[in-house]
Amino acid sequence: MPLKKLHPEFLRHAEFILPVDSGRPQSVVIRRSISAAYYAVWHCVCFAWSQKFSPELQQMLSRSPDHKQVKTAAGKIKGNKSDWMTGDCCADLNQMCEDFIRLQEMRHEADYNITTILQKQDAVEALSRAKRFIQTFETQNRDVTLGMDCLLLESIGLKKPSR
Repeated sequence: MPLKKLHPEFLRHAEFILPVDSGRPQSVVIRRSISAAYYAVWHCVCFAWSQKFSPELQQMLSRSPDHKQVKTAAGKIKGNKSDWMTGDCCADLNQMCEDFIRLQEMRHEADYNITTILQKQDAVEALSRAKRFIQTFETQNRDVTLGMDCLLLESIGLKKPSR
């Protein structure tokens, strides 16, 4: 069975739980919104990769990527240090990698560092980054598609054959 797109649901959830009024939301609401924004992007990445494979494998493969390895791979691509990139990282892909890295850092802060005082603006930033990442991904331009493929190859540690 083909994998369902979960990233739009996570993004809607992140927006839904964050109140639009000017008051200060509860800390837990800010933290959950940041976490949901990150997971919207995470599920977008997992969905993109699973689509490379047959429907029978998609469900299993969607849970296979490792968060830390993807962050490391995004850093390599952003820094033009990926063996798989055939040229410099385009501006859209560079922004996607930056957004992924920052969102993962924000999620870790929100989920694990309970002494940090987070502001509503932090959740707004996370939502903005997640929306931009997903919107760029969904444009499916050639450079972004190639970059997502390179992100997959880097994150699973596949070495480029030397000639």
